[in-house]
Amino acid sequence: MKNLGINWITEYTTDIEYKKYLVLAYLNSVEQEYKESKLFPCFSDVLFHYRNLVSLKEKQEFFKDHLPKKMSGVDFENLQLIYERLKETDNSLLEVEQLIDFSIPKFQCYWEQGKTIFDLVEHDLSINPVGIIPIDTTLGYLIFDIEKSKEKKVYEYSISLIEDPNENYRLMKTQFIKSYYNKISDTYFSIKNEMLKLKNSIANPSVYSIQSKISYPFEETILPITKRIFMSKSKLGGL
Repeated sequence: MKNLGINWITEYTTDIEYKKYLVLAYLNSVEQEYKESKLFPCFSDVLFHYRNLVSLKEKQEFFKDHLPKKMSGVDFENLQLIYERLKETDNSLLEVEQLIDFSIPKFQCYWEQGKTIFDLVEHDLSINPVGIIPIDTTLGYLIFDIEKSKEKKVYEYSISLIEDPNENYRLMKTQFIKSYYNKISDTYFSIKNEMLKLKNSIANPSVYSIQSKISYPFEETILPITKRIFMSKSKLGGL
């Protein structure tokens, strides 16, 4: 997949035709990923750029209404527009404004396409506890059982709280533990019991099975969407 830098609007050149080509080439590579149902990192990347563009557009409109100045640059690091008085003959900033207006609906369209795929996968995933779930569900194991796959994949997971002055965030880490090749004896409960016997096993883990009837790409779709579902339920106290 092609990458689009954080400063892509003003980086190297502000030539609008070149930048339009850059946007379309990037979104075309995103479309190829979508066709294979590969959502990450492209889906979150598209959302990142879309939010940046909308934020810049809003700030651009605000300054147009309140200040007798025009935009002279973009500080993507702080998501700020830089303004100064310009000669009427300077068209570069007008092109930047046109590029923002050109790009917003296109990024919105690809974000909506990705969201549709996300919702389909989320709806298909079935997440169920294996046995009794302890009070603390921030540590445990995930057993992935995907249709047409020849194996069950086991991941250890941990959810931690990151404190921020303005908001608290949750971070979910996963680590691959082992694969089981779908023998009759490899039930969810037998896998859980084996996890409990590991040398560095979690003392009182939560164990969940994750099933999918459709064979979506694992690393790019199933695993990251599962993590987002867990993060959402953990935040709402639903795990």
